Amino acid sequence: MRPLRRLLLGLLFCLLIPRLPASAAPFVRWIDEKGDVHVDEVREVLAESPSETRVRMPDGSERTVPMARVIDLVRENDEREEERSLLEARRDVAFGVRADAARKTLDALARDGSLPWIREYAAATRAILAERAREEDAAARLQRFVEEYPRSRFQSDAVLAQARVRGRAHGENVAKGTREMRVALDRIVELEGPLALRFRTLRDGTEIAIAYQPENYTYFFGAAHEGLMKKVEADYGAFVLLEAESKWAMLLVRLRDAEAEVAKGRRPFGALAEVKKLRDGADLDLPEVRSDLERELGRLMLQCGDKEGARGALESARDLAPDPRRREAAVEALKQVESEQAAPKLPAGPDR
Repeated sequence: MRPLRRLLLGLLFCLLIPRLPASAAPFVRWIDEKGDVHVDEVREVLAESPSETRVRMPDGSERTVPMARVIDLVRENDEREEERSLLEARRDVAFGVRADAARKTLDALARDGSLPWIREYAAATRAILAERAREEDAAARLQRFVEEYPRSRFQSDAVLAQARVRGRAHGENVAKGTREMRVALDRIVELEGPLALRFRTLRDGTEIAIAYQPENYTYFFGAAHEGLMKKVEADYGAFVLLEAESKWAMLLVRLRDAEAEVAKGRRPFGALAEVKKLRDGADLDLPEVRSDLERELGRLMLQCGDKEGARGALESARDLAPDPRRREAAVEALKQVESEQAAPKLPAGPDR
């Protein structure tokens, strides 16, 4: 009955969580303390700060949303070419694709954008791209942004990116590297920044840990998760966001395990089993979490020679995807299922 239960719960959850709007209008996606996710189309964004955003609704009324509750805020109207190019670049950077094209767009908009907020958004995203691409001037770019835009809603994003730069700089001293995440967490709390970014310190710290001491990541993960759980208390919305970061963190661990197995010439059956557990426990998670788990599960199934299972998982990833980049990734992975070269020539059975 497990597959049927998962299907029914999934259908119910898709009804409860609205998808991102297909229209060109800006929107804010936020989660309340009960765990309900809201997607509000807005006529315009009136003001932003590190701690809140004020928007005008289609009916002319105004609404203030605490930045702590915001999951996604799109200010761009994609019917305007300049704003559409900014939004596309921001989505590419967030998903880690087409970095060269995004770099070119963001450099131009940060310098010549027609409105102050466009230049601000571009500068923030360009600094974050520098960190993710490990550019030499990443730390300088981030510090410059923090100083030039002290009231930007992206202050928390920059703080976390700075922590990733400093964390990696500690190299094999994982204790010091992951401590940077605690410093970042305290600063984001001080800024009253997004809960999603506060909890992302769990994922980013885990990534630092497994880069240098993969077998010891649990020391960081366990203590950090326990500490964050204490901050959640009766806030179910915060719990949903923490669960998302917890699963993304564990997905990073399992994908690293899979890479290690493939490097040894083995099929990643162990990692596949663990990702299945993550997926099966994600019935009520955010759709982006479930989409990512299905997509990576499909890729692992393909590596293990299960083309039909891979196709099913990737179709689920595509259908669950709440945003364009995730849909693109699932569709591209589905194309690989049909490729004769999709699955590496590895041993036919598990070798653990």
